[in-house]
Amino acid sequence: MEYFITETQNSDIDWTDVPAAEIDKFPFDKSGYKPRATAQVVNGGDKLFVRLEAHEEEIFASRTKHWQEIWLDSCLEFFIMPFPEICQIYINFEFNPLGAAYIGYGLGRDDRKHVALEDFHMLGVRVINERFPENCETEVKWQVNFHIPFIFLQKYCDCFRPPSLEYMRGNFYKCGQLPSPHGGCWSEVGQYDFHRPEDFGELRLLEKTD
Repeated sequence: MEYFITETQNSDIDWTDVPAAEIDKFPFDKSGYKPRATAQVVNGGDKLFVRLEAHEEEIFASRTKHWQEIWLDSCLEFFIMPFPEICQIYINFEFNPLGAAYIGYGLGRDDRKHVALEDFHMLGVRVINERFPENCETEVKWQVNFHIPFIFLQKYCDCFRPPSLEYMRGNFYKCGQLPSPHGGCWSEVGQYDFHRPEDFGELRLLEKTD
């Protein structure tokens, strides 16, 4: 899987022009619940701008503090390995509709460490929830907008940014446990486990063309 990240010098992004990665694979589905979800990423030169969006029948969120079990609520996630050629550390960004987050880093599931809570403000997290009618049914669209400064990636990936950064690796996920357990991904995973860097897709950075 490949997702092409375009470049911008403007933080006021027109997201309608940004390609979306569809989080549409549910390889281990048992509930039949497959909410629509997408991810978009833009390279701002010194940071990545990220938008994650889901359309759900209902959203559920009981965790109000960071570093709780966010993945049990309605949850959108972005796992990123920013420097795959020089180190295998990846960061998992997980958010619920209340804006509570779980952010960890490490080489795999069993060695995760939490990002320092005082660094959370660097991400500029903003959550939008909107209930709207569509196809004679009521859905909830919720969205997480945040940015990832490259200095943040350098700090937690324990390596320096190479002079020419052409690609990264990662995956986008949509999950939740109540009332309909589900786990969707952009790049398909071989086991029902999101902490599988071997299944990450490629995130290729493109130069601005206009």
